[in-house]
Amino acid sequence: MLCVLGAIRAWAEPAVDLMLPRHCEHCQRPSVGWLCEDCAAALDELARAARCGTCAFPLPQARVPCARCLGRSGRLIGRFARLGTHSGILRDLVLRLKFAGRWTLSKELGNMLARDEVAAELLQAADMVVPVPLFWLRQMHRGYNQSALLAEEIAGIHGKPLVHALRRLRHTEAQSSLRSRTARARNVQGAFILRGRAQQFVGKRIVLVDDVLTSGATLRAAARALAEAHPAHVDAVVLSLADPKGRDFTTM
Repeated sequence: MLCVLGAIRAWAEPAVDLMLPRHCEHCQRPSVGWLCEDCAAALDELARAARCGTCAFPLPQARVPCARCLGRSGRLIGRFARLGTHSGILRDLVLRLKFAGRWTLSKELGNMLARDEVAAELLQAADMVVPVPLFWLRQMHRGYNQSALLAEEIAGIHGKPLVHALRRLRHTEAQSSLRSRTARARNVQGAFILRGRAQQFVGKRIVLVDDVLTSGATLRAAARALAEAHPAHVDAVVLSLADPKGRDFTTM
């Protein structure tokens, strides 16, 4: 499926650019690139904002201690990297990627994500890149898995194998419709299993890829399934981080 989409994208995008003038993906104003100068600057500002190098939560300034991470160990996922917080222009672009059929945004957003300092560090040390899968019915309805497209992009940039290591067992409710951490965790409990031979993951450093991180329940459920194969380490890379308490981080 990804190969087919890649071939279509390679053929279609240059043809469309020749026939139609480009418009900014966010504000829809005429633009030379995929974003106009103002929107590109806004996205870059989100991407440069200080965050914890372990949990990816915003910090008041770079390299200060993160209260969320002090004294915590033994996590299923070691470190998180993300492009920005799930707000403003990035939230709009992620929603377009997921729900508006704009799957080609995975190329531009994946390229930016792959070059994030923390993401690049995790990916360079990884043995493989693993996307979080959709349930087959949801993927058939949408036509693609945005996390797999992002994973394909960043794996290619860093020269790492893309491995579809997980299968989603059931059609869970959308996590965005659930408000509590408990409900989110229960929704995805046991939702993933390993695909293929477990031996291929033993002792490997794995980077999970998803689109949005909120409570972390989906990524932890995926990491729990991978843990059965005894990988050496699991990290996670996402496009955006949403405030699990719905405050847009204003009181963090």
